[in-house]
Amino acid sequence: MPELDPERARKLRKRWVRLKEQPPMPPAVRKALTIGVIICVVVGIATVLLILSKMPNRDVELISQRDAYMTAFRDSGAEKKEVTFEVFRLEDEESPLVYYVYFYDNENYYKYIINAETGDIEKKEVLDGGGPRYQDKEGTTEDIEL
Repeated sequence: MPELDPERARKLRKRWVRLKEQPPMPPAVRKALTIGVIICVVVGIATVLLILSKMPNRDVELISQRDAYMTAFRDSGAEKKEVTFEVFRLEDEESPLVYYVYFYDNENYYKYIINAETGDIEKKEVLDGGGPRYQDKEGTTEDIEL
């Protein structure tokens, strides 16, 4: 029988050690690992549900831009001939989705936040002194058929 090279004999011993059956895991370690896995799964599921609950529902029927204008206009009590709408924006980063409607007449400047799903007024502010305020903001100054 030929003599084995010492390096080859070392590699074979190493391989043989890896193939040996490992001793059973202690029950306390097995229990700790099982509990750890269960906790990770529960926390993962809770995180996904939390994220999904914070996402706005994109399937909801939204009120139209004109309806948002009309809701703000009717609530303001402004004269039809004097109103100019300055900024109109649908904010979809918030939940629920809201429209920002800013407009003015000769006497007051109006700021409205309108729920885009229900058409309810979330917040309103009336400032003294009419005229444009936000020419550099996103939106347009426009006359809308009321």
